[in-house]
Amino acid sequence: MGTSVQCTYVLLTALLGVTCGLRLPLRVWLFAWPLAKIVAVMPITQGGIGVREAALVVFARAVWCAGVASSGNGNRLGGP
Repeated sequence: MGTSVQCTYVLLTALLGVTCGLRLPLRVWLFAWPLAKIVAVMPITQGGIGVREAALVVFARAVWCAGVASSGNGNRLGGP
């Protein structure tokens, strides 16, 4: 049950990203989302405010830019 709820969160986040124009493969979301959730529970800031969101950006950008750079399409986040 818990796994299906978390997978639903990942899919909703990916859908929201596509709606906002951020076209990342689902595998990037499946990698970045759980790591961002783990980082969010670390005592970095008071109440964890903004840590999950910043971690999601860092992890997604690192994975996506590494894949785009290796494919020779330039180093940009999102877009075709």
